[in-house]
Amino acid sequence: MSDSQSVDDPNPNYCTEIENAQIMASGMDAEKQQYAVQCANEAIAQHPDQNMAIAQYIMSHFEERYGSPWHCI
Repeated sequence: MSDSQSVDDPNPNYCTEIENAQIMASGMDAEKQQYAVQCANEAIAQHPDQNMAIAQYIMSHFEERYGSPWHCI
């Protein structure tokens, strides 16, 4: 990736809301999974087409609520 290209570049296939989230595999309990979907919807609404900002939003909210460290890919 060049210096001028960003991982936050708009993606034409990017969704603006998770309507029917499907968690394929998770080590989290159901409450954390539900919170992850809620955070993802909020992040997508606030940062459309900005993958890094969305991941940072989810990670920071999980760290605030559940303690550190959390990673979001």
